[in-house]
Amino acid sequence: MPGQAATIGSMHVCPMCTGTVPHVGGPISGPGSPNVLIGGKPAAVMGDMCVCSGPPDTIAQGESTVLINGKPAVTVGALTAHGGTISVGEPTVLIGTGTSAPTAIMALEKIPFPKITITNRLLGNTKEAEANQEKLRKESQRQGRLGQFNISF
Repeated sequence: MPGQAATIGSMHVCPMCTGTVPHVGGPISGPGSPNVLIGGKPAAVMGDMCVCSGPPDTIAQGESTVLINGKPAVTVGALTAHGGTISVGEPTVLIGTGTSAPTAIMALEKIPFPKITITNRLLGNTKEAEANQEKLRKESQRQGRLGQFNISF
């Protein structure tokens, strides 16, 4: 989804809980792309880590039309493995197109989805996280992945 470019230090929100403790979210920690600066900070790319009060979170979605060092650029609204979203970006840099180009999603088997415990299910405090994780799963399956093939002649 087109939007403000995310950089190292941009914030994300996390709706996940561990038991009764909410994760809340935190800044994107990287590694990022140190050779591509946006507003004087390294650009965030798909696969970067985010600080979370629970276990670290991973950015699982990016902009398919803009690659930074071969990885999709991250914009405000991109989803994370915990079901959170990037909430703050650089207001002076917009990434993406005005058209509805598909977003890039990490391969489903590479997204480190956290385990949702029975406690969380009973408390019902992870519904938003579960809904966003399901969006990632469906979008990843819809886009599909090419397998790796060895062909010799």
